[in-house]
Amino acid sequence: YKLGPGMHIKREANSAVIDGVIALELKPTNAADNIKQPGPGSRTSGTAPSKLNPQQAKQKLTQARNMLKGENKDTQQAKPILVDLAQNHTLLLTSADRCHLYVYLGYIEDLAGSREAAVGWYRRASDLDGPKIEGIRTVARQGLTKPVTWIRHLDSASKNSKAKAESASGSKNNVIERIGKGFVLRDEPEDGDLPKMNLSKAERLENFDILAEAIDRNYSFFVHKGIDFKEVKSRYRPKIEMVRTTKEFYSLIDQFVRELADCHSWLCNYKDVPSLEWFSPQMSTRLIEGKAVVTEVVKGSQAYGKGLRSGSVIIAVNGSTVRSRVTKMRRLMHMYSSERCFLEEAYRRILDGEKGSTVSVRFLAPGRKSPGIVRLRRVSSRKQEVIQPDFHVNKAKFIWYGTHPSGLGYIRILSFKGRMEIADEFDRALGILKDTPGLIIDIRENPGGFGT
Repeated sequence: YKLGPGMHIKREANSAVIDGVIALELKPTNAADNIKQPGPGSRTSGTAPSKLNPQQAKQKLTQARNMLKGENKDTQQAKPILVDLAQNHTLLLTSADRCHLYVYLGYIEDLAGSREAAVGWYRRASDLDGPKIEGIRTVARQGLTKPVTWIRHLDSASKNSKAKAESASGSKNNVIERIGKGFVLRDEPEDGDLPKMNLSKAERLENFDILAEAIDRNYSFFVHKGIDFKEVKSRYRPKIEMVRTTKEFYSLIDQFVRELADCHSWLCNYKDVPSLEWFSPQMSTRLIEGKAVVTEVVKGSQAYGKGLRSGSVIIAVNGSTVRSRVTKMRRLMHMYSSERCFLEEAYRRILDGEKGSTVSVRFLAPGRKSPGIVRLRRVSSRKQEVIQPDFHVNKAKFIWYGTHPSGLGYIRILSFKGRMEIADEFDRALGILKDTPGLIIDIRENPGGFGT
């Protein structure tokens, strides 16, 4: 099979090259892989010449998607369209559209009870990569472990008013169930999933009631925290009735969720809810003995060049005292389970702000009697920044390790996302440092996760 410009064969399994021709030996394990099985000399699925153009392929995908929306789904009509796209036209689709295509086919199979076939489609979707794909790929990966019978942009209430009325209870329960599972969009949402900007009073109350019921059903720590959630709901519902704009509504919902005093529960995906950007002037600070103390500074950074070092004490930020700055930060940060947790996070982010903006810092350097004032530009994302220690360390994938100038062993855990790989690297580092008189385990600037 001669490949044309822009076409390719993806090696799915074992392959061999015979006289310059790639011969693929595929071993399908499920129904999804069983469509148009390619053998030596045959065309691979998705690489056959297409009579459609990319716009037409996209239109077909949209047509099938619309058939799957709402209560009255037409899976019998949608499936042949999607199968044809999967067999013959995938090269005309973006990676995100291909991911949606495979998820829709898996979803149809799950609705029909064909679990093995569904898993095959979810596996294809899970293997894809590209821009704007993470949200739908998350659905695919969920489908590998359990049936997917609810997809938000397909199963929100039908636009038909009669269908809405008939299915209101079931749809409401579906939404509550999804909220209870902590479902969060991680990428650009589908059309219809963006927060609505012009809610009527009835819609605002409906949204509030669904959210309140979802929290009431699923949140586990009311007793532990001494929260009377019934009282909280009765206090906020009259406020919801009084708001005049959607922006006011979302801000009030944000305050409502904060009543849980839970740093793992917050309102997200709405740009007008105030939030503090995570960009810093390439230095780290912590709350130590009631002060904002610099703990790390990137060598070669603007802050380093202007004299800031580990041990420097921050006195003022943009002309305001540290205490005043922390007070202002309360409305910009998520609620925390204790005052101590809030203060530790606030002092850690005391210099943070929008990327590219500047911040005036008044500080007292170690060994100095008089403070200095510098203006620094915020250039680094705290989530991406890893500051190199002042001494030599060996670098593995998830761990840095070496001997601290004090003679103690030093292990820094950079990320908790590697799961057992981190444990293996940690064990190796321990073996190398076993003869040191003590051990420093450094987990600063780490958001937590598996290794916590």
